[in-house]
Formats: sequence, C-alpha cells, structure tokens
Amino acid sequence: MFLAVENTHAPCTCICTKNLLSISVCVSFWHWVGAVWKTDLDEPS
Repeated sequence: MFLAVENTHAPCTCICTKNLLSISVCVSFWHWVGAVWKTDLDEPS
C-alpha cells in the first residue's frame, strides 16, 4: 500500500512544483488519503 502511494505521489509532486494551485490540491488530496488510510488501519474491516 505504502509503495503504491509513493509511486502515485511522484508525478503529483512534479506537477505541484510547476503550479501553486496544484500544490494546494495535491496536499488536500494526500491529507484525505492519509485520513482514509488511517481510518482503515484503526478500524479493520
């Protein structure tokens, strides 16, 4: 799971460095992913 996130994050970071708005979207997205992932860890289905 972690490796998949890192692989997806790389191109996002590249885009973010070129566009300040993209940084905001990218950060918001990864905060959301982190929150969902943490919830899955805290409450295993």
